Amino acid sequence: MFRVLLALVALTAIAGCSVSRAANKTGVELRTAASCQKLSCLQALPTSELVEKTEIDDDSGENAYVFRMQRRQGSTGRAVFHAGADVLTLGLWEVVGTPAEGAIQNNKQFVVRAQCSPQTDVCSLVDVVGYNEQTGQIEENTAITAPALTH
Repeated sequence: MFRVLLALVALTAIAGCSVSRAANKTGVELRTAASCQKLSCLQALPTSELVEKTEIDDDSGENAYVFRMQRRQGSTGRAVFHAGADVLTLGLWEVVGTPAEGAIQNNKQFVVRAQCSPQTDVCSLVDVVGYNEQTGQIEENTAITAPALTH
């Protein structure tokens, strides 16, 4: 009886980890990044990091920028599911749910390439591609479709 009580106390202490992980919304949505028309907008996005800046070899004076960003993570629906599963399984769902949320939210990233005029701060997005965090390389053949890029 004591072991069962101790197990229930331990499960109660860790209850809510998968719920809070699922509800934690971080990162940038693709459509938000694709809708940026100014360099300052790209720089101000949460988790945005300037990876590369190069001058374009023509008379326009434009610069090419590469920004790495974390994809939007977190979901209210998943948080509600985890909360319900916790209640229905008396907290045992945490054994499965917390590692599952850790696997789902593994900091998936993408790269935004833009050409910007330094005089006007106006940008035109070139493309949005995937980024492999393990190798630190841009995945050239993984174009990501974003609404603002397909017009």
